This record gives sequence, C-alpha cells and structure tokens, in this order.
Amino acid sequence: MENLFFFIYAIIILTIIICLTLVLLTPTVIRCDTHSKSKKRKKLYTDVILFGLVVLSGLTTQQLLTKYCETPLVHQNKTETNKYENIFDYQNKIEKTFDHQNKTETHKYEITSDQQKKIEKTFDHQNEIETSKYENTFDHANKINISNIININNDTTDRSPIMIIANENMRLIPNRDGDISLPIGAKVCFYCTPSGFKTTSGNKIEAEFLGDQKFSFNGETQKFSEFECKDIPMPTSKYKDDLIEFTYDLNDGKSIPVMTLSFDRNNYTTLYVKYKIYPATMNCKKKVKGKEFTADPQYFDNINIKNSLKLSKVEKEFCEILNYNSDEIKIYLNDKQRITRGHMAPKFDFIFSGDQKSTYNHLNVCFQWTSVNNCNCSAIEEGIRAYSNESNAIFTCYSGSMGVCTLPDRDGVPKELYIKCNNDVKIPVPKFIYRIVINDERCEGIVFLSINNPHLEEDFDVEEYVIGNDVGNQIEWIKWDRKNIKKGYSYAISVPDFIAAAKDFPLKNLNTTGLLGVQSI
Repeated sequence: MENLFFFIYAIIILTIIICLTLVLLTPTVIRCDTHSKSKKRKKLYTDVILFGLVVLSGLTTQQLLTKYCETPLVHQNKTETNKYENIFDYQNKIEKTFDHQNKTETHKYEITSDQQKKIEKTFDHQNEIETSKYENTFDHANKINISNIININNDTTDRSPIMIIANENMRLIPNRDGDISLPIGAKVCFYCTPSGFKTTSGNKIEAEFLGDQKFSFNGETQKFSEFECKDIPMPTSKYKDDLIEFTYDLNDGKSIPVMTLSFDRNNYTTLYVKYKIYPATMNCKKKVKGKEFTADPQYFDNINIKNSLKLSKVEKEFCEILNYNSDEIKIYLNDKQRITRGHMAPKFDFIFSGDQKSTYNHLNVCFQWTSVNNCNCSAIEEGIRAYSNESNAIFTCYSGSMGVCTLPDRDGVPKELYIKCNNDVKIPVPKFIYRIVINDERCEGIVFLSINNPHLEEDFDVEEYVIGNDVGNQIEWIKWDRKNIKKGYSYAISVPDFIAAAKDFPLKNLNTTGLLGVQSI
C-alpha cells in the first residue's frame, strides 16, 4: 500500500512540471517575432533554466519512481527469491523430514520386527508352556482324576469300611492331600467288623470302581457312602511273647497291622510303640471323638490307672516318698501341674477313625507331667507329621519312655517317683520321653528326647540327662522351646548314640547311616 502511494505522488509531480513547462514555453514561441533581441535573450535564459528544472524534475521523478516503484519490485523479486530459497530450504527440510521419517519408519519397522520376533518367541514359549501344562494336566488327569478320588475327611465317616485292593494284602492309604485315588475298573474289597454292614449281609464286599465314588456290586450301582459298617472298625490286640500287635484280622486270613508294642511286665511299662507315619497323616480323619482308656485284661487285670492318678492320691504317695507334708508337696503337685496319662503313639499320628480310637489303651500310655506332655512333647509330634507331609516320606516311628523321674526329698536326696496302682503294682514316672524317627528308604534317622521333669534345677547335670551329641539346634522343622525346663527340656541325637545309651531298649539293630532332617551349620 505504501509503494502505491509514492507511485501516485511521483505521477502527480511529473504532471505538474510538464504543465508548467508548457505554460512557460508557449508564450516564448508566440513572441519570437515581435520582441526585441535583449528580451529574447532573457527569455531564452529563462527557458533554459526552466528546461533544466524540467530535466532535473524528470531525473528526480525517475529517482522517486526508482525508489518507490522499482524498489518494491526488487523487494518483491528478492522476496520471491527469498521465498523460493525458503521454499527450496523448506523442500530440503521436507526431504530431510521425509528421510528422517523414512529412517524412523524403517527403525520403527525394525523395532516392530524385533517386537514381532519377541512376540513370536513369547508365543512359542507360551505354546510350549501351554503344551507342557496340557501334557502335565493330561498326565495328572490320567493318574488322578478328580472323580476318581475318595477324600478321607469329606467322603468317609467313622463307620466307613476298611478298603484294600482285591488280591492284595495292603490297605488303601491316602496321598499327602488325604485323597484315595482309584483307577476305573479297580476291584476293591470292603471289610467291616464281624457285626457286618448296615445294608448288606456279611462283613466283606468286593466291588468294581466305576468312578465318581460309584461301585458296581451284585449287578447294581452303589455309592461309596452306602458301604457303611454297623460299628466302627477297630483293630484288635494279639500277643506274641512280650510283643502286642494291634491289627485288623480280616475274615479271609488277611491281617492289616496298625502298631506293635513292646511291654515290660516287671515294671508295667511299655518300652516302645512301633508304627508308620505317612504323608497323609497331616490330613488324617478329623473330629474323631476320643474314648475312655481301656485296660488290657492280660496286663492290667484289677488295675485302675485312672483312679490311681487322682491328684489327692498322688499327693499322698509323693509325700511318703519325699517326706513332705500335704502343704509342702503342692510346690510340685497342684491343679496346673500334675501326673497325667500321655499317649506314647498319639491319636493324630494315625489316619483312620478306628486306628485313632485304638490309641486309647493303657498299653499305649506313660505317666507324664502335664506341662511336658502339652508343650515340647506335643511340638515334636506335630513337627514329625508336618515333616513327613512336606518331604512326602513314610517314617517308621518308635515312641516310648525310659528311666525313672526323681525329685529331692526333704534332705535334698533324689528319690524315684512311682504311682501305686494297688498293693503289689508300682508304675514308674519315666525320666525320658523319646521318639525315634527313621526314613527306611534313605536309611536316615533321628531321636528326640524330652526330660520328663518340669521341676529340674536350672543348674542340672547336663551330662546325666543329655545322653548323646545334641544336634537339636540343627532341627528347623520342630517348633519347640527346647531348653525350657518347665515345658520339658528337649534335644535330638543320632540313632546309634541312643542305642548305645539306652540300656533297656530291646532293639539294637536299627541301622541308619545318616541324620534325618538335620541342617548343616
């Protein structure tokens, strides 16, 4: 807009100069013939000056036009050139951008290609996992189908029959999860006590497993729950010298052992109870009601153990042994601390209802102080069950007692403690409660001992009570307060150390070459 204004301004100035020139020149031409020479000479000079002004004006106009008319054009040319150069540069930038974009796209493609490879690898890996998972699942399904199991807690009752595979003298034992698995078509024998089944005559049934807890029997299909006994199947005792065997004697000559006991007739004491602990023991039958302890007539005729352990009666006997009066004896015997019947083979070391109930027998009892029985002895029992389950191993266990517990009398002299059951029978309160645990497959063993004396002095003679090299601090699977005297000071030693020290233990050939469950430190 500014350039246009100066262009018009130059045109106007030029037009004025031309008009003035014409006005001045016209009279000069007209008066050439009438005026004198001097006047003509002055007029000529004036005309020359005017002509010079006109020329100067023309030059000025030209400069103005050059300045204000040509300059925009040059500027425009430069602008156009600039524009062109800018466009060219922009084009270069576009090309660079395009090249960069190509490189980026190429890189992106390469990254995408790498990602694709990773995805393909991941996909292949996933395929391998899924395939492996499928194969494992398929193998597992072949081995144990969910419809082919009977769970010990969910599917059996106290009156469920004993189950064995037909033509085999072996009881069906659950796996570590408490499941009994059966292949389709398996022939199974169910046994009850002599009183027989609830819905079928006899005490033996052979049936074919159909799956989903169904069996084919006498051409009919029956559920497992329908095979129930009238009574709880329980083992019976058999005697062979000083060994008592608790077994299920089946009516076709088969026998299923539960536990074997070694009994000392002279001291009315069971030296040990031998039995198996299975991985399934952790998932044994729960909520099985206990029962009254039974006294085997062959060993405990006319002996009332329960009555002999009444607090008042034991206080009186200990007063006589220690020469204390009835008040003084209460530092040892009271409502919280007394002598009780402790299971040697505990109830929950057995899987089935009948087996658990069979532990309530005085042959399976030793006299224990309550705090020892409830604390470290109980912790050892629980730890062994858990370790069997965790390691998926079967253990042979020997549970027993030995020695005689002592307390100082009025004069500080140690006196052995006995419980009188009648005038002729005295049963000792043991010095030790022990448990031998052996993994026969690996030939490894360990022995746990608890001192059955919560009143032991803090500075007791360790050498008298710790009868081998104590490795208890290397046992990580027992949750015990092992050096707490009130809870039953406890430790662990090797099987050979125990055999060498336990004079009354009847078995000397328990072969083990390593320590069971001991962590090296």
